[in-house]
Amino acid sequence: MTVLEILTVLLIITAIGLAVYVFIALRKITASIQNMQRDFHVITNKADRVLENLNKTSERIDRITAEAEKQWNEIEEGIYSIRHRISRLSGASSILDTVETVRSFTSNIKSLIKGVSAFIESWKSN
Repeated sequence: MTVLEILTVLLIITAIGLAVYVFIALRKITASIQNMQRDFHVITNKADRVLENLNKTSERIDRITAEAEKQWNEIEEGIYSIRHRISRLSGASSILDTVETVRSFTSNIKSLIKGVSAFIESWKSN
């Protein structure tokens, strides 16, 4: 055997070894990609459930906020009614100041409720 034949045989053996290595590496890469696809599918399913729960919670918060706003409006109307009755019965400024303070408080609470509603609507739209 000549040196050229020996080198050719070594080259063929090296090429076969390289081909086997590439085949094994491609199988490992394929398995890794399949695992990532499976994990991505699991994460997507869980995210869908979380988003559904978040949407239901957001709807409940909207209903609660609307109900609270309705109740505050009723309280505010009651306070205005009481204030009107008191102003007819008495001219005492201290009672009117107290009623005015309560009215201001209810107005602030109503504004807070509207702010929470706006935040929730903005959050839902994003």
